[in-house]
Amino acid sequence: MDRAACHRPGITYVLQLEVSDGFLITASRVTVTVDPAPSLQGANLMVSLSSPGPLQVGTPETLTATLTDASAHPIGDFAVQVLVTGANPTSSTLTTNASGVATFTYAGAAPGTDILQATAFGGTSQLAATALSVGWTPSQTWRTFLDNHVGSLASIDLFTVPTATFRVLYVFFVLAHDRRRVLHFNVTEHPSATWTAQQIVEAFPADTAPRFMIRDRDCIFGDQFRRRVQGLGINEVLTAPRSPWQNPYAERLVGSVRRECLDHVIVLGERHLHRIVKSYFAYYHRSRTHLSLSKDAPVPRNVCLPGSRLRRRRSRTRSGHSRKRPATSGPS
Repeated sequence: MDRAACHRPGITYVLQLEVSDGFLITASRVTVTVDPAPSLQGANLMVSLSSPGPLQVGTPETLTATLTDASAHPIGDFAVQVLVTGANPTSSTLTTNASGVATFTYAGAAPGTDILQATAFGGTSQLAATALSVGWTPSQTWRTFLDNHVGSLASIDLFTVPTATFRVLYVFFVLAHDRRRVLHFNVTEHPSATWTAQQIVEAFPADTAPRFMIRDRDCIFGDQFRRRVQGLGINEVLTAPRSPWQNPYAERLVGSVRRECLDHVIVLGERHLHRIVKSYFAYYHRSRTHLSLSKDAPVPRNVCLPGSRLRRRRSRTRSGHSRKRPATSGPS
């Protein structure tokens, strides 16, 4: 007799056993009754989702199915099939636990809408729950991430500068994204993880550290640097290998420094380079305009409306001596 057939519920089987060696020695009849499976009549199958959505692609979604009888008691050890159709088709067969609960978790890989249908099976009967839908949206792009967190983002980077004696100096800087401000910079000939970690401490005194900091995968940012950044409560966002475009503000600043300053001077040494870069950043913060800042400088300036009369003020030269602006001569 087929083994699977013996497990059909609610049926009585009669088995006759014989032992013989050419002749009938003994015979006996055995009656086997398979208990019928619990019926789903009056049962209730409730389903729910952990997140109503829409969700970003790759975010886990969990469907919880709860099976109870007519008296609201949980029904355990029942098969529940979950069928997903739509943008991310899949299926799975689950078993309810002692509390009558079965859970199914999956993550959509393609944007669109999925229909989740749960069905409980008991013997020859089945019970389907109300179908639920889940919407999946594309994951945010790198540009979207930068725009959403511009107020709590900072970038760090290094660039090299050759000197007149063929030495190579390194300029390290920290750039805030909100107003393109250079928060800190320094120059060295021998950068290391210890040195860069100290620069981060000097750039963010007290509780001024940003939430995120974008950097590349340079080996200079070693274990000691990462521990110091973690101690400041900063989340590091690493760019992909060989992808400088993922740190655009820092790369744009390096290009501006080279085109507008360093390409026109010959650097003699470390102190000389520090003075040059410091002078350029003073101009960069107070006078250099940015289209993204509505043609304003990183340090905001008062807007003078057309036709407004400006008061003459004493200006101070870089040497510290005060002078008056020349007055226009009147009609002779």
